[in-house]
Amino acid sequence: MAIQIIEVDPDGEESPLHWDTTFGIGFDDAFGDWMVADVAERLSVGGLRARAPIETAMALLLTTDARARPEDDLPDFVTDRRGWWGDKVDVDETIGEGDLGSRLWTLQWSPLDDDTLARAKALAREALQPLVTQRVVQRITVEGEALPAEGRIDLMVSAYGAVGSRPIARRFAVLWEAHASAGAQPLAR
Repeated sequence: MAIQIIEVDPDGEESPLHWDTTFGIGFDDAFGDWMVADVAERLSVGGLRARAPIETAMALLLTTDARARPEDDLPDFVTDRRGWWGDKVDVDETIGEGDLGSRLWTLQWSPLDDDTLARAKALAREALQPLVTQRVVQRITVEGEALPAEGRIDLMVSAYGAVGSRPIARRFAVLWEAHASAGAQPLAR
């Protein structure tokens, strides 16, 4: 099973999306799409909605699969190292652009323990670093909690802008079932 990342409200329940995308269920699978701007967004009428740009960036950076690195411990049967082809097109490293996405997916064969929690927090910080590098926010913090009974890790992400401003804080649940062939027992759902 692939890792899924959802946003949860402070009570731990799934919450409505707080970014400029929409998700639905198709005939065979779930799908996501950009939301279209409405007339209230005078600078973008007919374009894409941009009411929550930082929240949207956070969600996209965490839910897009980055390419696995050589040091990522993947099982032998995994041949797809994922990643996005656009990371090799029109990337301007002089302004802080680089590969986008998260390597959280590489944890799906790991047991749900303190080491995996620490790695998940580090991978989330790494995925969100472009927001700091490109000066969208001043800093990002990631806290986490392993919830083995629920088969998930909750990541509490806060993005801080100008000094004294309120952070943009979101809680994401990283759900997965550990793969038995990697020596871990499957997690209960």
